[in-house]
Amino acid sequence: MDRTSPAWPGILAALLIFSLLLAFHQVVRGAVEQGAVRLKATALYNVGALRCNSLRDSRANENCLSQLRAQDDDNALRQVRETAEEHAANDQVALTTTLDPLWNK
Repeated sequence: MDRTSPAWPGILAALLIFSLLLAFHQVVRGAVEQGAVRLKATALYNVGALRCNSLRDSRANENCLSQLRAQDDDNALRQVRETAEEHAANDQVALTTTLDPLWNK
């Protein structure tokens, strides 16, 4: 590259590519984390259902299962809320860190 050609287009293209890769990484990491949480929640629910089904009294069995379902719904809603807030914060930090050198010049 000679001294008369500006380097800005190359730098901007590299920063753009890096930003896109970082955003893709965040999405994939979020999907992997959500899958792991979902797998753990399913396993815990199955263990609880097995314990409820082992009860001999059918009324106690139904009561136990209804409590398990209610608790599972509450946990699912809380997990979705926390995951969404966490990803929004992570995306904001990642974009600010990536684009900050451009704004400081």
